Amino acid sequence: MKVFSQIVALTLFSLLISSELYSQGGKATLIRIQTPSQDALRDLTVRGFDIIETKEGVYSEVIAFEFDLKRLDALGISYEVLVPDLTKFYLNRAGGWRSGKTLRIGDGTKMGFFNLDSMYLFLDSLQAAHPTLISEKDSIGQTILGRTQWMYKVSDNPETDESEPELLFTGLTHARESGGTTALLYFIEWLVTSYKAGDAEAQFLVDNREIYFVPVVNPDGLAINDSDTTARGGGGLWRKNARDNDGNGIFER
Repeated sequence: MKVFSQIVALTLFSLLISSELYSQGGKATLIRIQTPSQDALRDLTVRGFDIIETKEGVYSEVIAFEFDLKRLDALGISYEVLVPDLTKFYLNRAGGWRSGKTLRIGDGTKMGFFNLDSMYLFLDSLQAAHPTLISEKDSIGQTILGRTQWMYKVSDNPETDESEPELLFTGLTHARESGGTTALLYFIEWLVTSYKAGDAEAQFLVDNREIYFVPVVNPDGLAINDSDTTARGGGGLWRKNARDNDGNGIFER
């Protein structure tokens, strides 16, 4: 593997060097906190709260678990509850959308997206069907909970280190953002099936590039959401990894 790929492995391994170990957080609640200044917003950010929306100079909306609410209470920070149970909210909203529809995405769990097991089953099956275009999965390290971070390579000689430009695609740094990984899986499928069908663009990419995929940077976080039986249809709302790190450029924390 080239130096580039070694750097990738070191970067992903640094996900393990972050702060406190995740503890089960209970249900997720959407709250609003007044942040009238940049200092107030920065304080929430530094403390690691899961901010999903901000109206500058007015408020920030946060997805909070039970331990987050206890932290806010201990800090004396007041908040307004907007949605008491986000899982129930999304399940109710998704009910009508899923009714009568057959989804190709994933195995139908997690609002139709892949869970961790079904995602690797999809990729391993795709690799077995196209072994001359997709490498066998390669470990780039393990998480704090012992899960392997897997990488796949797509190229015309996937098991050979060639002198070609390299591309890297990653997904699911944030555990509840399954759309990115889903796009990667179907991009891989498009590359290999279109290549064999004679598509000129796919053939150019596969013949002239070494394309690396790490579809799940954060398998611990995804597994946390998979294991949340109350959120099985909604996918779970945990965003960070098992060390409570959200991966936004602060892997070393």
